[in-house]
Amino acid sequence: AMNAASLKQGIFMFAHPDILLQPVWELFMWGFYLLHTRRLLNGPAPAGRRATVWALALAYSAAFATIHDSNTLLLVTGVLLLVGLALFHDPLDLAYAGYMVLLGALIEYTGVHSGQWGYPGNPPGGVPLWFITMWGGIGLFMRRLINPILARHEAAGRTAAAAPGEAA
Repeated sequence: AMNAASLKQGIFMFAHPDILLQPVWELFMWGFYLLHTRRLLNGPAPAGRRATVWALALAYSAAFATIHDSNTLLLVTGVLLLVGLALFHDPLDLAYAGYMVLLGALIEYTGVHSGQWGYPGNPPGGVPLWFITMWGGIGLFMRRLINPILARHEAAGRTAAAAPGEAA
């Protein structure tokens, strides 16, 4: 949803869109990025302060859906990411955010320089600096939002598998 809103906002564009202003493969790639990161870094799912995480994630997503100016987007998402890291700074929070920034740099520069997508205004190197805050935020929110949801789902699956014959 954040990707589609960002595309509609015009902060980047794909060279060959198919659906929702993006190529169909993009819909599957985010699942791969997140699964890869989770399997590589793993760790226990964090608990607590769920409402704070959701509020921060919604503000973060809203920034990408509403801010068109690259410098303003960098400033707002940078502040939100710093707030997030001030509130949630376990070693795994930092690992998820940091790793996603590194993975994001690889993906962004490869995608831009191979002509798959581009950014308006010809930023230096072809990629605006807000890619750092975007990918870092995705890493933090993956750890704080997605991993607990997946852990609950996996635990429910194990419970259901351990009780054969009972209705799930």
